Amino acid sequence: MRLEEKGDIFEARLGTFYRYDAKSKNFVVLKEKIGVSNGLCWNKEGNLFYYIDSCDLDVKEYHVDAEGNLSKERVVYDFSFNGERPPFVPDGMTIDQAGCIYVATFGGSTVYKIDPSTGKVVLEIKIPAEQVTSVAFGGPQLDELFVTTAAKEFKSPQPPPAGALFRVTGLGAVGTPMYDVEL
Repeated sequence: MRLEEKGDIFEARLGTFYRYDAKSKNFVVLKEKIGVSNGLCWNKEGNLFYYIDSCDLDVKEYHVDAEGNLSKERVVYDFSFNGERPPFVPDGMTIDQAGCIYVATFGGSTVYKIDPSTGKVVLEIKIPAEQVTSVAFGGPQLDELFVTTAAKEFKSPQPPPAGALFRVTGLGAVGTPMYDVEL
């Protein structure tokens, strides 16, 4: 992905999205023509998968079967407002136990909490750094949202606290523990 001065995104779409099958020890192609793979998360039941290809400027939901195959692609949130590209790209993502997703916005100084069942933003969390890269729940109760940022110089140096790690508390949300993986 390359950002122009105006924030336009050029995409080659050369990527492929795979899952690893531990039984056969092979990689299975799930999706082709990927621009920039970023946010990935599953609901607590493990039957819904949320995915961000930053070049698409949206979050997609897929149903996941017992073998890990994807079906029923659905856009749950589109960041291109009225067909216009926003001044940021969706980046990393996590999910809480209620099923809401939290999306970092590179260039947007914001984490968006989105309810996939309604397709609505239910909370905007402002971060004092422009390049918000990812989010993850942590803490002893998984009720603290950790937000990573970058300090990548595009047009000008990014002032502090760019590149810092932020901890957001008091959200009234609990994260979903991710799964152990055997490779």
